[in-house]
Amino acid sequence: MTYKTKRLKIKQILLTNNSWWNFFEKYKKILRKDVIIAITKLLSCKNKIRGFHEYSCLTPGCSHIKHVLFTCKSKACSSCGKKSTELWINKQYEVLPDTSYVHITFTMPSQLWEFFWTTHCVIP
Repeated sequence: MTYKTKRLKIKQILLTNNSWWNFFEKYKKILRKDVIIAITKLLSCKNKIRGFHEYSCLTPGCSHIKHVLFTCKSKACSSCGKKSTELWINKQYEVLPDTSYVHITFTMPSQLWEFFWTTHCVIP
């Protein structure tokens, strides 16, 4: 028997039982401004308050109208952030060479060299 789980969006979680508002009221004095802006954008995503494009049918006598709501384009948004991440990844594929391997160089400050040289083989 398989169970199908319903995927909750961040927006749904923040709006359920006024979760975000309660959190904001409790911690508003210590919340960073950029966090408040990101959550405000996220909560207004695809909402008429953000604005929309209106498309109407060109057929005479037809009153069909379609509203396409604006998105927030926030990295914190589960739909907008995913899209921007995918666009970034595709852009990186165009920039990076097409190879069958990956090589990553890890650099660290010289002050940490001794620590890594002396502790890398120590097993707790």
